[in-house]
Amino acid sequence: MKIHPLKIYLLKNKIKQKEFARLSGIPQITIYRIVNYKNKGFPRKETIEKIHKLTGIPRNQFTYLEDEDA
Repeated sequence: MKIHPLKIYLLKNKIKQKEFARLSGIPQITIYRIVNYKNKGFPRKETIEKIHKLTGIPRNQFTYLEDEDA
């Protein structure tokens, strides 16, 4: 399974999802859904921008894999 770039960033920087949510102003459930590929499609543009500004992760890295069971 592919690991989301945001999850890699959080692990490398020893930042918990809850802390990143507080720093970014993005709900913790949204962070969870992004790093675990639980959203269908893309996060909102505003969410991508906030994450990009805080982490430097390229905007085009916020695509999702199709469910393997689907």
